[in-house]
Amino acid sequence: GKGMEHVRGFHLKSDYYYHPKHLWVAPSSGEEGEARVGIDDFAARLIGKVDRVSVPAAGVPVKENSVCFLLHSGQRTVRMVSPATGVMKAVNPRVTADPSIINADPYSEGWVFSMRPKGDAVSGLYHETVARKWLESEVERLHRVFSCDLGMTATDGGEAHMEISSRLNDAQWGKIVSQFLG
Repeated sequence: GKGMEHVRGFHLKSDYYYHPKHLWVAPSSGEEGEARVGIDDFAARLIGKVDRVSVPAAGVPVKENSVCFLLHSGQRTVRMVSPATGVMKAVNPRVTADPSIINADPYSEGWVFSMRPKGDAVSGLYHETVARKWLESEVERLHRVFSCDLGMTATDGGEAHMEISSRLNDAQWGKIVSQFLG
């Protein structure tokens, strides 16, 4: 897609803003002050196939770095935080009907919710070159966790595996999710 970059085997939408817990924020060009929120490719691959989404209803206030939605992959659940303080405006009905869209297209059709952030929410998030360097650093950190802590390799010919979560038992998966998303 337009503005899509490849960073060490992962996709990054360079014009989006990124929260350290692997969420993206895309301010809307339409409605004033509204932004869409989703998870990045890195998070989607760590979590695995998303088969259920639990998101609060529109109008619910959310606080930056507080749990605001859940992603379920089989018996595994990830608590995702809000990238900003604000009010939940809408939940993506396509994602609630077919959560696998999050894995198939995390940056476009797979947005999870829209919100009206309070103040200048994107000012503290990673963007463009900073986002690229941050993701490179996260990939390096993932490789270290796999090789040092789990005794596994996270790559095959230098590229990240598409389905990282399938290679992990529940304890390993919990550790990875806690370190990168929790």
